[in-house]
Formats: sequence, C-alpha cells, structure tokens
Amino acid sequence: MRYSLEKISGDASFREFYRIRKNKKTSILVFAKKEKFRNLIVYSVVNNILNKHKILSPKLIKNYYKDNIMEITYL
Repeated sequence: MRYSLEKISGDASFREFYRIRKNKKTSILVFAKKEKFRNLIVYSVVNNILNKHKILSPKLIKNYYKDNIMEITYL
C-alpha cells in the first residue's frame, strides 16, 4: 500500500491535521496534543450532529482515541 502524509493548517485548538493519501483515497488524520476528550471526542460528536441535520461536515472513518488520533473524511 502506497501512502503519503502531509501536514495541513489547523484551527485554534490543540489539534494537528494531516492529509493522508492511501492509494487513490484521501482522508484527514486529526491528532490531539492534549485534552483528548474535548479535542477529539467532542469534535466527532459535533460533526455527527451536523451530518444528521444534513450540514456538510467531516465524517468519522476510524477512531484511534487511545493514541489521540482519529481519521475523518476529506471534504
């Protein structure tokens, strides 16, 4: 499997964002430096609420919460 990882600009939180390309698919890895609950889990819950109301937002692909990482869709 071929993949590439590229850091992208983030927001005003303690999260870092990376674009990952695996074969021909692109997604985003979100890494929380600290405050995992607020910076990953709440972020994911808010995105789920937005998606349920048909507001475009990233969807959770896979969580690696114990490693402070989650993978979300690339918009």
